[in-house]
Amino acid sequence: MITVKLFALIKEKAGRSELQIEYRVRTVSDLLRQISVEHPALAELIDHGRLLISVNSEFAGKDTPIRDGDEVALMPPFSGGTIDHNGHEDTEEIEPERMRVTE
Repeated sequence: MITVKLFALIKEKAGRSELQIEYRVRTVSDLLRQISVEHPALAELIDHGRLLISVNSEFAGKDTPIRDGDEVALMPPFSGGTIDHNGHEDTEEIEPERMRVTE
C-alpha cells in the first residue's frame, strides 16, 4: 500500500487529506496516472503537471521509483503568490531542489 498525502488545493479537490493506493506502480509517473483514474477530481491538477512531489520526505521527479509502503506527498507549487481554483499559479514558484518536506 502507498500512502499519498494531499495538501492545499489538491486536498480541497479530493475532499480528504490522504489516499491509500494499492501498490501496482513502479514510478511516480505510474502513480499519478493511477490516481487520475481512481480520483477523477484530481486528474486536471495532475495533468496540468505543476505539482511538487515528495517520496518519503524527499522531493522526487516523475521517474522516481515507488515501493510498497512508501509515503508520497502531492503539493501545489510554493510561491509568494496565489493559486486559483483551477490550479493556475500567478507568480513564479520556488525551486523544489532548495526545499525539504518535514512534518
